[in-house]
Amino acid sequence: MDWQYALRIWGICILVFILMNLASAGLNKWLLPEKDFIWDINFLSINFWSGLIIAMFLDAGGLFEENGWRGFALPLLQKRFLPLQASIILGFLWSMWHIPVKINLLFDYGIINFLSMFFILTCKFILISIIMTYFFNQVGQTTIIAIVMHGLSNDSVRLGGKVLSESFIAQQVTEINLVLPMIVVSIFLIQKTQGKLGLIPLNFS
Repeated sequence: MDWQYALRIWGICILVFILMNLASAGLNKWLLPEKDFIWDINFLSINFWSGLIIAMFLDAGGLFEENGWRGFALPLLQKRFLPLQASIILGFLWSMWHIPVKINLLFDYGIINFLSMFFILTCKFILISIIMTYFFNQVGQTTIIAIVMHGLSNDSVRLGGKVLSESFIAQQVTEINLVLPMIVVSIFLIQKTQGKLGLIPLNFS
C-alpha cells in the first residue's frame, strides 16, 4: 500500500472521529441546560494534545479489546458476510459484551429506561463498527488503527464535553447526541462504498 495514501486515510480517520466528538459537544451544548453540561477544552494546551495522543494509543478499551474485535473477529466475519453485514453483527456482539458494565443502569433507572438506554447504546456500537470497518479495511486491516479509533470514541479528553447530571434524561440525550453524528458518517460511507466499507477506495477530493 502506498504510504502517502495510508497516511491520508489515517488523517481522515482521526479527523472524522474528532469531528464526531465535537459535533456531539455542540448538540449537548444546544440541548442540555447549562448546569448539566460543560465544555472547556483548551486546544492550545500541551496537556490536551499529550492527553489526546495517550487516549488514541493507550486507551485500555482499545488495547485490550481491539485485538479481539477488529484483529480477530472482523476478518473472520468478512470472509462469510459482506462488510456491512459483518459490521452490524460485530456491533451487536460488542454491545452485548458491555451488558455487565452497564447493568447498573437497570438499578439506577428501572427496566424500561434501561432497555431504552441499551437500545441506543446498541445502535451506537453498530454505527461505530460500520465506521471502524471502513477505515480498518482501507489501511490493510491493521489493528493499530482500530485501537486509535476505539480510544478516540471513548473520548477520555472530553472533546464531547462532560455531562454533570446523572438524571436519566440528561444521560439519554447525551447518548443520542453521540449517535447522531455517527448516523451521518455511516450513511455517507455506506452510500459511497455501496456497502463494501473500504474494499474500494473513496474519492475525498
